[in-house]
Amino acid sequence: MGKTRFEKIEAAHLIELGNGKKALSVGMHIVHEVTSPQAFRMLDDMGLPVKAPTHTFAVTDHIIETGGSSAKNETIDKIMIVELEENCRRHGIVHYGVHNKKQGICHVVGPEAGLTRPNTTIFCGDSHTSTHGAFGAIAAGIGSSTVRDILATGALLNYASPKQVKIEVSGKLEPYVSAKDLILFLFSKLGNSWATGAAVFFTGPTMQALSMEERMTISNMTIEMGGRYGYFDVDETTLAWFSQKRDFWDPRNMNDELAGTWKSYNCDAHAVFDKTACFKAADVRPMVSFGLTLNDITSIRGKAGEVGPVHSSRKQYEVTPGTNLEDVSIDNAFLGSCTNGRYSDFVSAAKIIRKHGGHIKVKKALAVPGSMSVKHRLESEGLDKVFIGAGFEWRSPGCSSCLAMNPDKLIGRVASSTNRNFPGRQGPLSRTFLMSPASVALAALEGKISDTQKFLQKNSDDAPKPQTFG
Repeated sequence: MGKTRFEKIEAAHLIELGNGKKALSVGMHIVHEVTSPQAFRMLDDMGLPVKAPTHTFAVTDHIIETGGSSAKNETIDKIMIVELEENCRRHGIVHYGVHNKKQGICHVVGPEAGLTRPNTTIFCGDSHTSTHGAFGAIAAGIGSSTVRDILATGALLNYASPKQVKIEVSGKLEPYVSAKDLILFLFSKLGNSWATGAAVFFTGPTMQALSMEERMTISNMTIEMGGRYGYFDVDETTLAWFSQKRDFWDPRNMNDELAGTWKSYNCDAHAVFDKTACFKAADVRPMVSFGLTLNDITSIRGKAGEVGPVHSSRKQYEVTPGTNLEDVSIDNAFLGSCTNGRYSDFVSAAKIIRKHGGHIKVKKALAVPGSMSVKHRLESEGLDKVFIGAGFEWRSPGCSSCLAMNPDKLIGRVASSTNRNFPGRQGPLSRTFLMSPASVALAALEGKISDTQKFLQKNSDDAPKPQTFG
């Protein structure tokens, strides 16, 4: 019987503990300032060292203040940031922290630094660790007690094999439709519990045509459909990622033998899945969430539907069911996160700003690159000036308003390139509308939810050029 890529990696890392219990050896363990302090304290209480410090990597990202000063951080936040620095120093762990010129969000920095590799296992105390599955790895988020276990043993204890499910998309995406639109479209069809606890294999011509950064967006949001893992097979696009020199990767390491090994773990033609869902790329349009769960998603050209109970403090930001979403006003815009804080995400947003030529009509618009590397690359190309010229606040890297465990809290309706839309996600009085980076940029400029596909078709390269910044 054929095996999935997941099952092959699992078999190579499985540790039989006896009495029916299993563990999974961990290839890379990412820690950050929020879920690691408790784990390190527990380790100290037990008098244990970090088992595999060279397989552990730390970042400061969740609660860091992205405005350039730590003065706004709460006292507890400052303590957690310093505590991670000290723990990494004591245990000899590489740390991309606040004083490191390569600091950034864990799921942006890991891949760009060359730490994320195919055929391995990656865990982190953050639910969106599934991002790394884009490279053909087993990757998932864990809690603080599991962070402790991995620090102490180098293994994921109490491991249970997940169900294997597959999502296949055929055909070619229409012009100006993004990977973020694609994953939101899948939620609109499958809901937020279709893949509960499962390992989701993304395949088909549409998925295979995506860039690595686009694949990371897809894998990142696997958790939002209930999945624990999301992954792609290794192909030439994957291998091309490793043709570049990275902090922890030398492209001279790549040879036919290694490429063959990585590809040998790909899903067998007759791999067995518990269930499969098939879709056509031609059906995907620019998408947006209108409600408070990932079940509440439709085309930007659609209408708002019914939503669940709303707290009285947020009722003023709700949308009447049946309202055309293109008529819904927006108060703030946020561009960034581990879902859409990469170079290509900002390039797509900058394209909208340049073609539009206007200034934001929202109260606040934050542009927060996912890493210092992304930030510096954009600045070297002058794209920071495009955002600043249009009225965006050009920030330093961090999770920022994606989850607002920091000073970057927003009030009112937010056009957001992030991954979750539950009440208060981006601040106690926030109301999140999830969309692509391009859609966020257009919403900020128009002051309302707007269809990027219509806009770009109307303002094609053959049309007269509007005013530009930068």
